[in-house]
Amino acid sequence: MKTIAAAIISLALAGALTLSAQTPPSQITSLSLRGAVGQNSGTLISGFTINGTVPKTVLIRGVGPTLGMFGVPDPVAQANISVFDVNGNVVAANDGYQNAPKAAVVVATAASVGAFPLSDPGDSALVATLSPGAYTVQVAASGNNNASGSALLEVYDVDALTGINTGNLAAGSSRGMYGPNTDALIQGFVISGTTNMSLLVRGVGPDLSAFGISNPAANVGVTLYDANGNTIASSIPSTGANPDGTVAADVGEFALTQPGDSAVTVTLAPGAYTVLATSDPAAPASGIALLEVDDVTTPVQISDQPMVQSITADSTSLMVGGQTTVDVVVNDASGNLRFVNLDLISSPSMTGTYGSGNNFDATIPLNNGWNYLGMDTSTYQRDITLTFPTAGTYVFAGAALDSQGNYVNYANYPNLSPTLTIVVGPSN
Repeated sequence: MKTIAAAIISLALAGALTLSAQTPPSQITSLSLRGAVGQNSGTLISGFTINGTVPKTVLIRGVGPTLGMFGVPDPVAQANISVFDVNGNVVAANDGYQNAPKAAVVVATAASVGAFPLSDPGDSALVATLSPGAYTVQVAASGNNNASGSALLEVYDVDALTGINTGNLAAGSSRGMYGPNTDALIQGFVISGTTNMSLLVRGVGPDLSAFGISNPAANVGVTLYDANGNTIASSIPSTGANPDGTVAADVGEFALTQPGDSAVTVTLAPGAYTVLATSDPAAPASGIALLEVDDVTTPVQISDQPMVQSITADSTSLMVGGQTTVDVVVNDASGNLRFVNLDLISSPSMTGTYGSGNNFDATIPLNNGWNYLGMDTSTYQRDITLTFPTAGTYVFAGAALDSQGNYVNYANYPNLSPTLTIVVGPSN
């Protein structure tokens, strides 16, 4: 099973590798998932996250009948796809690529990223431009309750694979049935670029019960293969909690708290890879399993951190109900600035243009809404208008965050530069 599955994913993704020279430092440019769909297997579900500050164009495909061309004996006759945003809203869908709006564009886009051509109207595909955020794709069989079989879900980063830098696919996850009596659950991905990339790979079963899954697999191991079918890394189901140590928290994933889940951290060269969900041979498990691949990006060095240069206000002495505009100047010689926070580090709460309470986020997006200062294009400024509802002494500090949205040693405030004090007296 592994050999056939790896071959399918390699064929589905190998074309993308020829375009890697056009991409910036290494990133995930393609994701895929193969598994069973239908009456007894439900739907295939894949999640992905788009990082950055501008929309990204992706190609998403649900392949059923065309899998027969690659030796899959039981492809599903109709593979429909639906794309959901983080709030559960359907943002795109297709029930046959030939029926897609601008079907010719979909076909041409697939060719441009090296995807194999679809040959049956039961396959689905769409091209969508999505804002940064988290998305979920579902592949389901047609409305016929008896329909079932194997399906392949694919997500291609069209921008990266055609030489346009608009952020990156930072994480991918795959959910479906697995076990001795079902098709294998297999996730594929492609790393494009010129440098190695560190990833966290997890297989989750028991901990899915915390998210309302009634039939999670009792144990889920993971095995990682390269494009030639060689085993790169593997992890058997754990006998305790936290098999991924602190790495999961570093990349924003939920903690693994129950025995039976697995995790492995690897550093990989650019290329095509396959992750296979594996069961404990001594206690074969069936049920819903989740495969995850997360970018464990090396933190930006402190020397490359954006720094708040100054904080000034139109007025530092006000009455209750008064307003003033705070001017935040940020130096970003390294090009790593993502956004700036204006933090109220004294006790009173207040309101402002970019938030309320003690924290005021000023999301950039980069070079949009910021004013260059003179000829120095690495220095930016932004005005934040604040309203003071109660009397007191308000002390502010600014904190610049890097391109990954991280502070360095935030608790010690190393990025907080000069403070600003505003005294608000009682109203007359």
